[in-house]
Amino acid sequence: MGAFELRVCASPLAVPRVGWIVPKYKHGSVERNLVKRRVREVVRLDVLPGLAPCDVVIRALPMAYDRDWGTFRRELVRAVQKLVVPPRVVPSADEGGAGVPTDASPDVTSGAAPPPGPMSSAP
Repeated sequence: MGAFELRVCASPLAVPRVGWIVPKYKHGSVERNLVKRRVREVVRLDVLPGLAPCDVVIRALPMAYDRDWGTFRRELVRAVQKLVVPPRVVPSADEGGAGVPTDASPDVTSGAAPPPGPMSSAP
């Protein structure tokens, strides 16, 4: 069993968002803040750069307090990679195009019109 529990859902925004929960589990503030700083650093360095637009919530389990930095980082990155699907790459119409990343949400692939909003061109 890993040291993290993750929840992923579609984001209403076009950017990825990550939040974390670090319960006390009978640890003091020093240990709890260390786990929070580690999660924040792994998210900043390894998770956000390749994350598709989605919302991710990371909950540290009691085992996270006992992990060294290398194991902590590997487990968190592996957990995120298992649950979060990277954005699809669709070949572009340009002749030399390397592909354009697209959102894999059902609204985009089904051809449904976006909901009306301040920036939409709906009548």
